[in-house]
Amino acid sequence: MLERFTPDAKRALVLAKENAGGRGARAMDVDDLWRGVLAMPTTVGSLALTELGVSPVATAGTIGAGQVRIGPAQVGHLPFTPEAKRVVTGAVRASLGLKDDHVGTEHLVLGLIDVGSSIGWKVLHDAGIDGATYRARVLARTGRVDDGSHHADVQLGEHAYRLLWQGQGAEALEWADRALADAEQRGDPTATARLQNLVAWAVAIQLIDGRYAEALSLAEAAVAADPDSLLYRGTRAAVLAVVGRGPEVIDVLEHVVTLGDDALGNDRGTFHALCARAHVDAGDVERARHHAERSDDLPHPWPVHGDAWRRIDERSRTWEPPPNPAGSAF
Repeated sequence: MLERFTPDAKRALVLAKENAGGRGARAMDVDDLWRGVLAMPTTVGSLALTELGVSPVATAGTIGAGQVRIGPAQVGHLPFTPEAKRVVTGAVRASLGLKDDHVGTEHLVLGLIDVGSSIGWKVLHDAGIDGATYRARVLARTGRVDDGSHHADVQLGEHAYRLLWQGQGAEALEWADRALADAEQRGDPTATARLQNLVAWAVAIQLIDGRYAEALSLAEAAVAADPDSLLYRGTRAAVLAVVGRGPEVIDVLEHVVTLGDDALGNDRGTFHALCARAHVDAGDVERARHHAERSDDLPHPWPVHGDAWRRIDERSRTWEPPPNPAGSAF
């Protein structure tokens, strides 16, 4: 049934699974599908809503706030709830009804509206949008199969970032590699630099030593593309720290850890671990211990965290690593 789905429509289903698993659900429901579509604001399904005065981003936020977190995150296969399965089959029917050769995000939205009984449906209902109104808006768009056709490819990088923040490093690196190859093929220099930076970062924090030389090359290419980017310079410093050249970049790493949460997010603990590694390589065990202890207090340290403590212990012979902090992915 999915062979006629566009890359964007398939991506919406993948995002729906992530939404459901992230809140601990054992199956994808209708609002998970809504969020999957609305997460891609430049696809036909979302653009038609925008033209009708409904913000995909704001609607996705409303839906997310209204969904219930059930328990710990779920991974692996997640089925559709019966209502969500009706959305998918309804999307196929909507495509046939419009005499389209593809099933896109616009058809998924028609299926979502038809099923009703969801937070997303209520937002549209309150805005005065029903299936007929939305269908007319969709029909007004020509060449719909090509609109937003690259959005799913662009989303590869965003998906890699999400996986990395969730602690799924190996899978994140696989997606980041794919995204970088796509950006290079499209000749998009901005996306290429951003994804060079992401691949280099993923290699550094996971201590994938077989790719260190490549990571350093990618990090330096990103800095060359945007020399003023502290993010790119921070990643280059991270790579240098893990290849044993940390003393050269202590000043950069020390500055990065002073940035606000809007800049660092979940990476603060990792940068403290990188600082620790740089300082211990410079022979300053006490400063290294300070940063390693700060990393202990923050969630999701990567392998570089334990490696920093190992090096501290080798220098001082006085400390044994504690167990991973609560909430750590490792």
